[in-house]
Amino acid sequence: MGIWARLLPGAAKGLAGGVRCPVVVGSERMDFAILGHWRKALDGRPLYWRLDTPLPSVPDQVQRFAIQSALSQWARASGLLFRESGILDPVDLRYGFAEIDGRLGVVGRAGLPMGTGRPEVAEGDVTFDSLESGWGFTTTAPVTLPDIDFYSVALHESGHGLGLGHSEVWGSVMHAWYLGPNRALREDDREAIARLYPPLTMDERITRLEQRIRDLEGTP
Repeated sequence: MGIWARLLPGAAKGLAGGVRCPVVVGSERMDFAILGHWRKALDGRPLYWRLDTPLPSVPDQVQRFAIQSALSQWARASGLLFRESGILDPVDLRYGFAEIDGRLGVVGRAGLPMGTGRPEVAEGDVTFDSLESGWGFTTTAPVTLPDIDFYSVALHESGHGLGLGHSEVWGSVMHAWYLGPNRALREDDREAIARLYPPLTMDERITRLEQRIRDLEGTP
């Protein structure tokens, strides 16, 4: 389902799942896959995120800044809103480091929304392999191989956490192969997220929130 990021030996680093077939919606051929969505985001409500288990060797704020910056790119290309979760806030996207499979294996994984991903990965969970060596967190310039650029992996895995599959377009953030740092959404990435979560005007957002309130109250 396109939720595992995998390292390959040598300079090339890949994302597991291989190159998929193009997705067809009706008679329209698309170069990207949409695998799920967050209903609350379609209603105009924000998605809340939290860094639950940071890498101990790197300051929390450095990791949080990278995640926040990655989500901001997705927000600018869509109708998404993101908020870092406070103590009493809900959490939709949970980020953290945990042991996955060790060096030169899976470097990250993400649970797709609406339970459409692998059952062993919870909805909205984005995990980076703490056993991998060479995680790079520079904010001024991309990390060079053989180190793993955390920002690039967070950007890609966040796309999965929002409901996107892999793209057919080489060079896109959501392409199935990673050959080095890739820190900017390409046209295909922007088109995919805008199709999934269309940009909303403030009036449209208010209207949807008001309708949501009426639905909860049971009023027409």
